Amino acid sequence: MFGNVVVRTKFLPSYNKSKVFSRQHLKNIFNKTAQYPITMVKAGPGYGKSAYLTHGFKEKDNVFWYNVTKGDGDVLTFLINIIYSFSTVDSEIGDKTLNFIKEKGETNQKWIPVLNSLINEIWDKYRYEELYLIIDDYHLLNNQPQINKLMEHLINHRPPNMHIIISTRKVPNISALSMWRVKDQILEIDESELKLTEEEIYKYFNEHYNYELNNEDISLIYNLTEGWIIGIEMIRQGIKEDNSLNLIKNKSMDSLEHLFNYLAEEILTKQNEEVRKFLIKTSILRILTPDACDFVRNDNNSDQILKYIMKNDLFLIQLDDQRYRYHHLFHDFLKSRA
Repeated sequence: MFGNVVVRTKFLPSYNKSKVFSRQHLKNIFNKTAQYPITMVKAGPGYGKSAYLTHGFKEKDNVFWYNVTKGDGDVLTFLINIIYSFSTVDSEIGDKTLNFIKEKGETNQKWIPVLNSLINEIWDKYRYEELYLIIDDYHLLNNQPQINKLMEHLINHRPPNMHIIISTRKVPNISALSMWRVKDQILEIDESELKLTEEEIYKYFNEHYNYELNNEDISLIYNLTEGWIIGIEMIRQGIKEDNSLNLIKNKSMDSLEHLFNYLAEEILTKQNEEVRKFLIKTSILRILTPDACDFVRNDNNSDQILKYIMKNDLFLIQLDDQRYRYHHLFHDFLKSRA
């Protein structure tokens, strides 16, 4: 019914061919999600929320994804996306609820019965199995009271074997949040759990990527980044370019944002002219495909450049075989340079 207007890549986990730094304590935490009705992963940009959720749930069965985008604030759009997060994986779920919407009319303002229909469909199919719904970037919906009420209803009336994981930059404006905390029904993961310790930074450089950094270098990186993952990754990019920490030594940064912008500028200038122009020109796109990039560049080799950027870990996230997006922070940086 709505399949022709739904972007199905919104219901897929991040597609990352590069190796993910394995962290046992995060695995242990994510394994606890089966003990809670709701899990909230709250951290600012660049802490690896999406990547670690993808990695942490890749071996679990019955995992359903919904990657929220800026245009999802309409209640009907939100409900349709929730429905398709299930039907994209399991075609037996969603038809009854979509027909229910059609019968009631798309302008119907009583959306709780629609959500109840979906809950019943999920229960009928998965009453004997654990299942997980992951909603990424929920902060984009945080100022939508109707959607927050629907989320509260979904969480309170979900099947008992269903676990909802919300990834967000801000605490959701859901009134039942305090009650869930008091009743110990919510698992909360924040920046303190996601940021790297000095020991993890050592393993990240010396074991995961086979660099040889001493303890003094590791302490320098930790003190500068405070364990902020994307800052650490950008420092690694700088080391890869000139095989040293000259990029950050003797530099004073008064905020992580300034650190990111400084490192991004250094990395951008080290690319060859073709890649540099590609990054800046394609920053007007939210989703990158070879054809779309060719169009904005008036060229025909975007597929090869996208593969080069992926291979060199230049903050490009692959959504599927033909679709990509830049990391949000890197995207904002590139747009500021366009």
